[in-house]
Amino acid sequence: MSTSKNWSKGKKYNTFNSDKVLIHVPRWTKIFDGSPYIPPPVSLDVDISNICNLSCSWCNATSVIDGRASFISSKSLAQLADFLPDWGAYTNSALPVRAVVLAGGGEPLTNPNFSVFVERLIMNGISVGVITNGLLITKHLKALSKCTWVGVSVDCATVETYAKLKNPNNSDDFYLVVDHIHELISFAKEFKTRLNRNNLSSGVTYKYLIHRDNVREVFEATELAKRLGCKSIYFRPISVPWNRLNEKPQPSFISSRDIKRFHKNIDKAMSLDCASFSVYAALDKFGVNFRSDNCFTNCYGGFVTAVIMPPRKKESGIILGLCCDRRGDARMELGEMEVKDIEKNWGTKRHREILRLVDVASCPRCARKLHNNVIQSVILEDSMSYNFI
Repeated sequence: MSTSKNWSKGKKYNTFNSDKVLIHVPRWTKIFDGSPYIPPPVSLDVDISNICNLSCSWCNATSVIDGRASFISSKSLAQLADFLPDWGAYTNSALPVRAVVLAGGGEPLTNPNFSVFVERLIMNGISVGVITNGLLITKHLKALSKCTWVGVSVDCATVETYAKLKNPNNSDDFYLVVDHIHELISFAKEFKTRLNRNNLSSGVTYKYLIHRDNVREVFEATELAKRLGCKSIYFRPISVPWNRLNEKPQPSFISSRDIKRFHKNIDKAMSLDCASFSVYAALDKFGVNFRSDNCFTNCYGGFVTAVIMPPRKKESGIILGLCCDRRGDARMELGEMEVKDIEKNWGTKRHREILRLVDVASCPRCARKLHNNVIQSVILEDSMSYNFI
């Protein structure tokens, strides 16, 4: 399926179009201007929980779920919500953090302080997006409805596939998730909250990781998402977790035959795309075989975004990480610290050294592929002569 078809019907400038990274070129040029200071990320991930209530077969966060099952404390979350809008203020930066994504190593809604944290972020002018498995939505309806977007990872269209891929202990959770999606959409519509805004960047998205056992349900899932009132459905391939890259044989999640089947089914699903409902297939971070396609030579993504995670054992504090694809990999972390210490650890000699040593060829699928390409080709090589409009 071509990109032009994916962005059809006046929908090129949608929230899933990674070309938006070009907007932030002026911010990122400051990373390489010789100054020791690196601007704070425009957007970052906050994993408020490393605990999950499902067991997805493709989970890429088992290293933190199994080894660091904890929350970020209510105290640290409050400190973080107040710190982020001021990050950079002491260095006269006019480039503040603008958005936070709550997703991560576990299910964010398992943290009992989820709603309080979301409300405090929004009160402080930070936009919030959430990725959830949907099981606990009804406990946090009000806070979720105030977010810019909510992605619900359903990844199938039937109770049988849900049981096989996500929760063999309780397949009926599929129906629960579907009901919760409907409740959230109805709540946002009734109270006219931000989640109900009529644009391409807001609303509830039905998220679908492409796996060999669910490619047959692509069209049915699209029908279901549209019927529920979702703003969109979003497909992307699963990726091999960083801690399984050296397994031999490599984990084989999807065959060439399944990839062909997916393309056939997504073309059919695109027929349901309309003014009020969008069908997106994000394949630009993968090669034709749905495997890693890292066509850059160095890692710069850890300069432009970050991952804030629960501490290992302490009751307060956080872990400051540099890569969402390598959660749990200590080599990609600036360490365990208090919230007040984030700024003094960001942009240090150690920060730069960690990223200099990254072997891109040995990385999994890179969520920051477009960031790396833009920094390398646009900023450092100036291949676009971007000063010429």
